[in-house]
Amino acid sequence: MAPRLSFHYLPGDSLIHRWDPRCKLLGILTATFCMLEMGIPALGIFSLFLVLLLPAVGVSATRMARDLRAWWILLVLLFLAYALFEEGSRFDSLPWLPITRAGVLKGVLACWRLTLVIGYGAVFTASTRHRDVGDALRSLLAAVRVPAAPLAFMASLTIRFLPLLLDSSDAIREAGRARVVDRCHNPVRRASALLLPLTRNTLQKSETLALALAARGFDEQRQRPMPALQPMHVLALAVFCMTAIASLFL
Repeated sequence: MAPRLSFHYLPGDSLIHRWDPRCKLLGILTATFCMLEMGIPALGIFSLFLVLLLPAVGVSATRMARDLRAWWILLVLLFLAYALFEEGSRFDSLPWLPITRAGVLKGVLACWRLTLVIGYGAVFTASTRHRDVGDALRSLLAAVRVPAAPLAFMASLTIRFLPLLLDSSDAIREAGRARVVDRCHNPVRRASALLLPLTRNTLQKSETLALALAARGFDEQRQRPMPALQPMHVLALAVFCMTAIASLFL
């Protein structure tokens, strides 16, 4: 089985890799909130920008689509929910089809927005070390007088465990195929063949991590000093955020 690359950190020397993690974190948060309200022209601009960013950080768009094929099931279900249950007029050429024009449009936009959020999240994780994410979040939360250490530690662990869970699910799925589990017609048995080993592996990895942290005397209050923000990094953040906000009016 080829190793999964999506949502893993990929070392590199691109401008995105060298961008300050605090600026990247604020930028991805701003872009995510704006994408949820963007119209078609803005979504097209940010889609083109994503296509340019993916190879810059070493992520193949086709490889990511293959790695995240389970997400497409969620997108299909989301599209069907909008298309079937949104009120409006039906297509004149397909009056027998129980979908509406407004539902199809809203479903396409919802799937488009969610795909962009996932794509920019992959760019962020591919260009930012897990430790840098925790340090950046701790620095930003400390600036607004929020208990920074536990929240930053939990966020860093979440980002670290997401690719591990995806890798484990792929390994379990391949093992099931070797045992002809995929040919079973009972959906409950097929789901249990994936979920039960995945839950067990996750608990085992969590226990191993907790023991390793305890053995090394880990203290979540201890933090690495972060360098001062460079003016060019702040300027890039301002331009990116202003572009994302301005795109809401397109």
